[in-house]
Amino acid sequence: MDTFQENIMNIAEEPIFFENQGTRLFGIVHRPVKESNGQAFVFCHSFAEEKLWAHRVLVSYARDLAQQGYLVFRFDYRGYGDSEGEFVDCTLQSHIQDVRSAVEYVKQNFTDVDKINLLGHRLGASIVLSGLDELMVNGCLVLWDPVVDGEKYIKEFLRSNLTTQLAVYGEVRETREKLIERMQNGELVNVEGYDLNEAQYDSLCGLNLLEVEADLAEMSVLIVQVSRTDKVKKDIAALLEKTAADICFANEEQFWREIKRFYNRADAMYQVTDNWLENQQ
Repeated sequence: MDTFQENIMNIAEEPIFFENQGTRLFGIVHRPVKESNGQAFVFCHSFAEEKLWAHRVLVSYARDLAQQGYLVFRFDYRGYGDSEGEFVDCTLQSHIQDVRSAVEYVKQNFTDVDKINLLGHRLGASIVLSGLDELMVNGCLVLWDPVVDGEKYIKEFLRSNLTTQLAVYGEVRETREKLIERMQNGELVNVEGYDLNEAQYDSLCGLNLLEVEADLAEMSVLIVQVSRTDKVKKDIAALLEKTAADICFANEEQFWREIKRFYNRADAMYQVTDNWLENQQ
C-alpha cells in the first residue's frame, strides 16, 4: 500500500445534512487527520457542469488539507448533488445564503475551530467575494480562477447550447440572442442538461467583482490563476488592484471543463495554495 492510500484510510469523512431556510443541504466534513490547527475551510464549488468536472480535484485537496490539520467542509448548494431544491430556482443570492448556512454549521458544531477560511472555485470564488459581508468569516480567502464578469461568463455558458444544436441539427437554429429572448419571455433554456430562466440569467449578469464593495482591510486574500505563464489576465489584474490580493500562478489544464485527461488532482494549484497558507501562519 502506498503512502497516498494509507493517508486516505486515515481520513475521517462524515456525510451530513444541514438546513437553510427549510431546505436540506448535503455536506461532507473532512476532520483533521493529525492534531487540529484550530482552522476550518468551507469549500464553495463552481457552476453547473464545472462543478462536475472539478469535483475530484476539490475532494483531493480537502483530504490534503485534512492531513495538514484543517477541518474542511464541502457542501452542495441547493439544487445541486444531494441537496434539496431545484437548480432552476437558484440565483447568486441563494448561493450566498447557502454558503452562510455552511459557515454557521461549522461555527455551531465545531467549537475547537477558531478561524474559518473560505475557498471558492470559479463562480464559487465570485460568490465568496461578492457575498463576503454576509458570510461573517474571520479567516482568509482563497479564490481559484474567479469569474470576474458574470455577464461575460453566462453568455459564454450559453454557447454550449449552440454547440449542441450543431451536433443535433447540423446547424444553429437559435442564436444566443434568441435564447436570451426566450428566457426573457418566461421560457426555460437548457444548457448541458441544466435549465436556465430569466432570474438566473439576470442574477449572473449583475455580477461584477470590480463593483463589489467588500471590506478586505484586515483579510488575507489569494487569487490563483490557472495559466502556463506568469502573465496576469486583464480582468484578474483589475481585481488585484481593487482587492490588494496576492496572486499565484498554477500550470494546470482547465480541469473544470470536459477535457481528455482525467483530473484527479491539481498538484501545482495545491502547492502554490499550501505555500501561501504557510506564510499566513
